[in-house]
Amino acid sequence: MVTDECNYQCVYCPQVKEKNYLTNSAIKKAIDFFSPFFADNGYVNFYGGEPLLAFNQIKQAISYLKQTEQKLDRTFRYSISTNASLIDDDIMHFFDEHKFSIVLSFDGFAQNISRHQNSFDKIVETIVALQKCSNIQLMTYSVFTPETVHLLSKSIQLLMDMLIPDIDFSVSSVLPWDEASLDQLRNQLVAIRQYGLEFYEATNTLPVEFLRETPRSGVSRCDAGQDRMCITPDGMLWGCPVFPNFFQGKEGTSEYKKYCFGDLDMFIANHSRIYPEIVTNYTYLRQDFFRAPQGLCLFCPDLEDCSVCPVYVAFSSSQIGEIPLWLCQIKKVYRQEKKLFLDALHNLNVHQ
Repeated sequence: MVTDECNYQCVYCPQVKEKNYLTNSAIKKAIDFFSPFFADNGYVNFYGGEPLLAFNQIKQAISYLKQTEQKLDRTFRYSISTNASLIDDDIMHFFDEHKFSIVLSFDGFAQNISRHQNSFDKIVETIVALQKCSNIQLMTYSVFTPETVHLLSKSIQLLMDMLIPDIDFSVSSVLPWDEASLDQLRNQLVAIRQYGLEFYEATNTLPVEFLRETPRSGVSRCDAGQDRMCITPDGMLWGCPVFPNFFQGKEGTSEYKKYCFGDLDMFIANHSRIYPEIVTNYTYLRQDFFRAPQGLCLFCPDLEDCSVCPVYVAFSSSQIGEIPLWLCQIKKVYRQEKKLFLDALHNLNVHQ
């Protein structure tokens, strides 16, 4: 996380926004220590807040990473999650030059309601410009709330018609959903699967993550801390960027100490002891260890077809891995509508 400052105030975002920035010295120190452990073609991800508020730090990081690539004879990949509001021609050229993967936070027709008033037109223009950059991999990510769920299918259809290659969306797990909102969600997912089938017939592509078949691979688990690490603007280390947001203001608690790897200098000096102690706690973040009002997820017949972020759910339940009832209901609606789509897709392919 290069900064926790943001120029948007999204209604569903739980992050505490402050004007803290990762220093260039901390960036270099982190790269020096962690780069030998990077997987081949592993990603260096830039998060915020809004990370482009710290574009100078990003440029410094890339410059130093390029030097490190030469020293290690390795190649790194780069990605950024951004609301795109600050992207100009220079930034776009920088992303294209360094072959960035961009996760663009854009809520479609809900943009002006949930994210930032009067930002819709500019973001659409930016998306069109980014699509002209041959080296940029573009993905959109949208979030919908009970207030904006009626715009879900219309928004996803817009992105499909814009030929975005990877489209993902979710519903807020921070704000509660009532029965009327859940009914509206089901209606919207029905519309998405119906349009998705028409789109597939016309293009032979499935850009929407929700509509893609994912092979069952057993019980879902969180890999934070195991295949990724995150450094925050104050120099603390976590398994992923969601954890420091949840633990803001909870410093010193036993739960905080379970998941925080400590500050960068302390970790570097004592990593052989600290890492195995802390990462063990992350390995218990598995779906079969989570709990819903009905009981342990372990005993749910849909265990292997369900997945939640244990920290995001905690923003509403206050407990990591504690899933509210309405989120269980949302996941059930997702599974039902996805199965109906995949069955229809299979029948279509059989009869072609």
